[in-house]
Amino acid sequence: MNELIEQLDILFYSLQINQELVSGLNDTDNPDVSAQYRALNHIRESLSSQFYTNTRKIDELTLYMHDSQKAITGDFSNSGTVYPLHIENNAWKRLLHEPVNINFKQSVRAYVILRERLGL
Repeated sequence: MNELIEQLDILFYSLQINQELVSGLNDTDNPDVSAQYRALNHIRESLSSQFYTNTRKIDELTLYMHDSQKAITGDFSNSGTVYPLHIENNAWKRLLHEPVNINFKQSVRAYVILRERLGL
């Protein structure tokens, strides 16, 4: 179990230190369509890369952007899908009460959550 936690820590930190990914979070709603495309493309590539590197450990990897209330998911069927995510009424609602870096669902899926407010 400790080895699994260590591997998930590495997954989380590798996303957290990816400066292009973190700075791209601010450009996902950029009025400049080309800047928006570049940012989303890099985020998709980063999530897909980490997802496929860790497929034996996770079923899905979701990046939640609190300021825009959007999520980007990487999994076998929807890598790079961007969608609105309102966390008030679902398993993500604990983010409203405290900062959370990694959230595990009971279905053994790991959701890695990066929030701009956490100093990213």
